[in-house]
Amino acid sequence: MLKPFALRLARMILVCPAKVYRILRHLATGTRNLVQAKHNPKLPFPPIVFWWAEMLFMLLDLLCVPEVYETLTDFFKRSTRPMNAKEIALAATVFGNSIDYRQVRIDEKAAMVCRRHAIIYVSFHTINSWGSFSPSILIHELVHVWQYRQVGAAYIPRALMAQYTREGYNYGGLDKLKECISTGGSLHDFNLEQQADIITDYFRIREGLAPQWGDGGKRDLPVYQKFAAEVFGVKNNGN
Repeated sequence: MLKPFALRLARMILVCPAKVYRILRHLATGTRNLVQAKHNPKLPFPPIVFWWAEMLFMLLDLLCVPEVYETLTDFFKRSTRPMNAKEIALAATVFGNSIDYRQVRIDEKAAMVCRRHAIIYVSFHTINSWGSFSPSILIHELVHVWQYRQVGAAYIPRALMAQYTREGYNYGGLDKLKECISTGGSLHDFNLEQQADIITDYFRIREGLAPQWGDGGKRDLPVYQKFAAEVFGVKNNGN
């Protein structure tokens, strides 16, 4: 229990400049983003609501709320456990060293939300569920952990917003990935839930399973690998 606390304490110090920079950038680009958002039919809520939601979570990040929350869960959610060796080995084939697996926690007895609503969700470094889940779901949820390490707590409103868009999780399958590559695009051209499903489908196809979206197969793995490479071994942005 002391080791995770020490890791969080070190992160609280090291990532503070990155958190301040995110807030300043959000303020600096806010007007431009709001103007662009007015012409974006994909947003289900007024742009100003989304902007303030992001700002709120960035401020919570700056106040180290994620680190405090996870430290409290270590003490009060006794069902929370670290990843086991098998899970880490599996995750490393997709994410390389871009996630600090020592900080990831799994709570398979999160009754309050997961049992009642039959969902799995990520709170910062913690995957919350009711019962065990498949390797595919593990990869999907670890993408959200990766997103947290890239953009901070703002991943939460961005992921929630993605669920309410017209596309939701559907990234368009193989054809859309090819189109994105042909125009010089990247994983970041998709919303956060689409990102998670792209990487999950890469994993599923690699393991001989059918993708969730589209009809891609093993012959198409090079297409998926171009996106998977963006999460593999990439140094996180301070988190």
